[in-house]
Amino acid sequence: GAEQGEPAIGIAADRSVYGVWTDARNGARGADIYFSKSSDLGGTWVPNFYLNDDTGNRGQGAPDIAVDGSGNVYVAWSDSRDANTAPDIYATRSSNAGASFAANVKVNDDAGATYQGSPSLAVNAGRVHAAWADERTRGSTWRDVYSASSTDGLSWGSNLKVTDDALSSNVQDMTTIAVDGAGDAFVAWLDGRTSGQDVYTSAL
Repeated sequence: GAEQGEPAIGIAADRSVYGVWTDARNGARGADIYFSKSSDLGGTWVPNFYLNDDTGNRGQGAPDIAVDGSGNVYVAWSDSRDANTAPDIYATRSSNAGASFAANVKVNDDAGATYQGSPSLAVNAGRVHAAWADERTRGSTWRDVYSASSTDGLSWGSNLKVTDDALSSNVQDMTTIAVDGAGDAFVAWLDGRTSGQDVYTSAL
């Protein structure tokens, strides 16, 4: 059977449960980002469907999901559709409780063929935030953490470099982001600048 993995889950105020994951069931298409919803606390789930709207066979992976207080659903993932040597961050939004999703949009604003991956999403106070690992500054395998925000999950602002070390041989990766009740966002990540296995954090 096909491999499914990298699940993420979000909960709405009405207790609806939303799930996304990486799924290779379509064979020659490569891995896709699949979605489902449960309205009975996970007892039953609607038929699965995929969110990425590319037509090629390039892979998608590492999805994350966030749900705001109005029931809008936001999903971001790492996506290789652009036929370069490394993936970008793509996102979409549902404004009808997961019944359908908008056209996919690119979140990272660099034009180069550099890696972007491991996205994390959080939403509160009318703004959705994304953070991810990004190689645009220091080249192959040496990653920084970047972030961007949006008021609708479809139009994203300029990308911000979050990490502040200047060395070229340190890796920052495995990002996670959260937003508090006042709308302030905080990012944490694995950071190799000191011992190779530290966790750093920053407010945005």
